[in-house]
Amino acid sequence: MFFVFTGPESSGKTTFANFAFSVFGGGLVPEYARQYLERQQGRYTFGDLKIMAENQYEFEEEQKLKYPYVWCDTDLITLFIWSLEKFNRVNPIIKRHLESKKESKRFYFLCRPDIPWEYDALRENPEDRDRLFELYLAFLEKIKVPYIVLQGSKEKKENTISEIFTRYLEGAL
Repeated sequence: MFFVFTGPESSGKTTFANFAFSVFGGGLVPEYARQYLERQQGRYTFGDLKIMAENQYEFEEEQKLKYPYVWCDTDLITLFIWSLEKFNRVNPIIKRHLESKKESKRFYFLCRPDIPWEYDALRENPEDRDRLFELYLAFLEKIKVPYIVLQGSKEKKENTISEIFTRYLEGAL
């Protein structure tokens, strides 16, 4: 089972993926795009998104073999939306990998950007997070995957994560 934190930049994905991993264990897949972009000093092209997608996909597959559940700090949905936003097109590899993920059981935590923006040299959309949130929401609805919106205080978000994970352990997901 994959538990994926998704949503616009600076909405808490990394914070809550790390929280869940530290409390519940399992596997953890960091956002590969961040690692890649740090090495590239933030510069990238359309072709770089394919590299990011392939590595994100492989990291997920490795963790899936080791653990019964895995926490993901984003997944290919982020690369899909990012690619459309930045380049107005999506590499077929991203589409193919995303399509293959339909076979894996996933639950999404859509992080509402209801926290202050934190500057990061790799972030590009400080003024556009609400619109991007709506794109994520529409995408999750379109592909018909289970999700919940993480919103409110930090404690409320952590409680929501814990409640969902408890439902998973009880076999209710």
